[in-house]
Formats: sequence, C-alpha cells, structure tokens
Amino acid sequence: MSTRRLRLARWGAVALLLTMIGALYLPTLGYPLIYDDAPGLLENTTLREAWAVPGPWLPPQDSPLSSRPLSNVSLSLTFAVSGIEPWGHRLGNALLHALGAVVLLLGLEKAARLGGVGRWAAWGAAAGAAGVWAAHPLVTEAVVYVTQRTELMVSVAAMGAVALLLGGARGGRVGWGWLAGSVACCAAAMASKYLSADRASLVIVGNAEEFLEPLKE
Repeated sequence: MSTRRLRLARWGAVALLLTMIGALYLPTLGYPLIYDDAPGLLENTTLREAWAVPGPWLPPQDSPLSSRPLSNVSLSLTFAVSGIEPWGHRLGNALLHALGAVVLLLGLEKAARLGGVGRWAAWGAAAGAAGVWAAHPLVTEAVVYVTQRTELMVSVAAMGAVALLLGGARGGRVGWGWLAGSVACCAAAMASKYLSADRASLVIVGNAEEFLEPLKE
C-alpha cells in the first residue's frame, strides 16, 4: 500500500509541476518577439526546411543559433506549427521546461535514495527542489526569449545525463544501456549549445572511474 501511495504521490507531483508551469507561461504565448528573436526566426531561412537535409542541421553563421544544430532543428519543428508567430515557439519552450522539471524530480529522488534517504523524505525533497526550479524567475528568460531554447535544451540534456547515470546505478555498477543513454544526452547537449556541453560531459568524466570500473572486469 505504501508503494502505491508513493507512486500516486509521484504522479501528483508531476501534475502539480505541469500545472505550475502552465499557469506561469501560458499567458506569455502571445507576447511579441524580444531581443534577437526577430533575426533568429525571421532571417533564418533554414527554419522553413524542417524536413530537409541538411536544412536546419546547418544553421546560418550569422544567426543566434549558429553552431547549435539541434536547437535549430527543434525551432524548425515549432516553426512548422506556428510560423513566425511566437506562440508555438514559446509553447515548445514551456514544454521543454516542464520536461526538465520532471527529469530533475526523478533524478534528485534517485540521488537521495542512493544516499540512504528514506523513500518519502527523498520524494519530498526532490519534489520541493523541482518546484523551485519550475517556478524560479531566473528561468523566465529561457522560456519567453524564444532563441534561448538553447539553454533549455542543454539543461534538459545535462539533467538527463545525470538522471540516467543515477537511474542505472546498481551497487556502483551502471548497465551499458543506461550509460549509452547518458552519453547520448551529452551528445545532445553539445549539439544544442557546444559551449555549455561541459555541464553534462563533466558528470561522466568525473564519475568515469567509479561507473566504468565494474565494466572492466
């Protein structure tokens, strides 16, 4: 019964996070473009080629999305939905932010459990931290400022890399599938904004000996 209640509490926390983010950011969908969003969207012709190759995988060099192919591809997908209208792009940003909050919730709960914290205490601490992340004013710019999707994607990928390492940890061992998923998240971070890839890659480098030693046996 306790396990069932904890599972329901997890789903309740996820629902609360999504509700918070929706309440905070749905009113911003119709706001006009700001800063260099206009050139980033209006002058970036690759966004009109969502399904072409290389198309959005080669963003223009004079664009805010230069050298950020995965972020450019994601914007091309929301461009296919709403064109130059900002609502589709901001909705995509809000969904990425929500995904990041859920990943943070699961990762922190797993980290606390690995540290010996009880199930309910681990869930409560993780839910509280994820709630602060979801509603913190510092995240507003990354959601409302359309081309700052790069920051959201790097954050989600970095947290995903950590969460997968934690999720696959079994007595100091990490399965190949979990490790491959974590490395894939690092690659996604680099493709989203290469200058911020250290957030994810340092996690694997810093834990390489601990996690890979069992695989050498």
